[in-house]
Amino acid sequence: MKSNLNWQLVNLELSKKLCELGVSQKSVFWWCWDVEVPYLIKEEEGITLNSNMYCSAFSVAELGIRSKGITYGTYEDGIHWARLDMSFYSDRRWSENDTALEIFKDKNEANCRAKLRIYLIENSLI
Repeated sequence: MKSNLNWQLVNLELSKKLCELGVSQKSVFWWCWDVEVPYLIKEEEGITLNSNMYCSAFSVAELGIRSKGITYGTYEDGIHWARLDMSFYSDRRWSENDTALEIFKDKNEANCRAKLRIYLIENSLI
């Protein structure tokens, strides 16, 4: 696969974490990781992917979380960010002095969105 594809897909470490957390493994691209050098493959019709060797390499579009309280952007230096306003995910009221934001950053936008998804799952917010 072309190396620039790596910039559009979640890295292996975050992909494995999403799999461990039970995220549905439906994706166009997959990591084959049970080898000395992990590599990406494109799902082809008729191939059965064994979850012990493969995990989804989600794209930005596949991880698109659209919800109140979630904002995405890119800094001038190209770093992508996702901001989660916790006031939308909590029963308690936030004051102006509270730190009500969780911010996730990465050079790769898919990784940034994966970090957000992992946080939401691990904290039982979705």
